[in-house]
Amino acid sequence: MLIERLFSTGIMQMGPSRVDPRRHVGVFNPAALDGLPALRAAELAKFRWITGEWTYENAVPATAVSPAYTDIGTARFSFSLGAAELCR
Repeated sequence: MLIERLFSTGIMQMGPSRVDPRRHVGVFNPAALDGLPALRAAELAKFRWITGEWTYENAVPATAVSPAYTDIGTARFSFSLGAAELCR
């Protein structure tokens, strides 16, 4: 189960609830999350090549319930201010 894996790897731990601090619930372990912003930035940097406007032609084969067709179009990709998100 995912929750078991999150606890066993230390990503989650028991801690006070935001709604009622007297109750202990599963919370993310801040120490386990420290490196995530840098990791996210590094992974997003791998997609810098996609910035710009692209045209595409996608040949879709026929199936038992649909004919073959070719989809064409244009897509524009950019990064948000601060490069936190890739936008289409």
